[in-house]
Amino acid sequence: MISYIFSKKNLTGSITVFALVFWMIGCSESVEEQNKRIVKQVYEKGVNAHNIKYLDSILADNYTRHSQSSAPGMQEITDKGTFLKFGKMHFNAFPDWNEKIEFMVAEGDKVAFLTIGTGTNTGKIGEIPPTGKSVKIQNLVVHRIDENNQIAETWILWDNVALLSQLGLYPPTKE
Repeated sequence: MISYIFSKKNLTGSITVFALVFWMIGCSESVEEQNKRIVKQVYEKGVNAHNIKYLDSILADNYTRHSQSSAPGMQEITDKGTFLKFGKMHFNAFPDWNEKIEFMVAEGDKVAFLTIGTGTNTGKIGEIPPTGKSVKIQNLVVHRIDENNQIAETWILWDNVALLSQLGLYPPTKE
């Protein structure tokens, strides 16, 4: 069989086998490229679509989020359910929220990237009533992708003063 595939009589079959092998080699995706693709899908199908079900499917059950920029009590989110509730609150506060990935680098199981987030605050943020103001902020994010191709851990930083200033909430009033 092998001798027939590579014989002159079956030149078409030989070319097909070689083409298939070279195509497979060329199409193999590195772990870093695969992880970058996963993160891009998270923003396309999850964050920018405000699709909590998709986010639920792509986050590991033991998901952890680290964010020194967040309010006390939300700086370390150590379960997926709490994060998904936070996501729903954010999408309710900014129903037109969108994030554009500006650049992305990956090494091993980690993907680091910068996004520009924009939205208009038309819903409550915790106990803060809507301001009706638009914001534009930069987010520095690192995701760790686990062996199941799910996001297992996130580190995120943003300029909270810039966000609060754009919402008209900083500096705080004397009330």
